[in-house]
Amino acid sequence: MKFILRLIGTWTLGLALVLLIRDIVVSATSGDTNISSLADSWADLHEPSWRSLVAYLENALSPIGGGDLVNIVGGWPAWAVISIFGTILLLAGRKRSGKNFIETN
Repeated sequence: MKFILRLIGTWTLGLALVLLIRDIVVSATSGDTNISSLADSWADLHEPSWRSLVAYLENALSPIGGGDLVNIVGGWPAWAVISIFGTILLLAGRKRSGKNFIETN
């Protein structure tokens, strides 16, 4: 299971790097700072799945104000959101070392 988490986390960080490079290239070619949001990037790939995810999350998170939360996170840069998710997966799948910082005799 840990291997699967590390593998998915690595691929997710790779996707975040691709999205960051895309933003840099688009910004360089247009001459203006252009950072694509998670909502825009996902809608560029497959808009119906983005709308269904937003509807599901708004319904599931409605007790805690899910509509606002989905809109806030959807406006963040896509590479930042995906890199946070990938880092969490990598940390969840990391191998634990048996070494302690404090030695006990």
